[in-house]
Amino acid sequence: MPKIDDRLGPGTLTLGATPDDFSCQVAALALVPSAEEGEATATLCDPTPVAPITTTWTLDGTVLQDFSDPSGFQKWAFDNENTEQPFVFIPNTDTGPPTFTGTVLVEAVQIGGEVAEQVTVDFSWQVKGKPDWAVTRAAKATAKVED
Repeated sequence: MPKIDDRLGPGTLTLGATPDDFSCQVAALALVPSAEEGEATATLCDPTPVAPITTTWTLDGTVLQDFSDPSGFQKWAFDNENTEQPFVFIPNTDTGPPTFTGTVLVEAVQIGGEVAEQVTVDFSWQVKGKPDWAVTRAAKATAKVED
């Protein structure tokens, strides 16, 4: 089987029910799982139970600061703070699927930073439940690297 070398971009990130496209502000984006082991109670019939694992997800990213844009990412996050909003993340529109969708809890992001420097802003938003992974778009050629 050949190796596949998937890379981010060109891709898209849209947020909100409208939706608003913030793709050109995104410098980095990832869906990040975090697993937490729960407690397992030993019983007479099962003295060595397996502890349950709960996985939570976040949408983590880095965006270019855009506080001067009244419809920019920072203003959108400011206006939608503490609300649940839908997202669509397509890592690479050239290679086709997949598309990731879900709902995030929006938090406001940092405004400002180093003087006279291009400032990037990091965010990490909780995903409600597990994101959906869809492969329904028409596939384009995928870059493959042979051994």
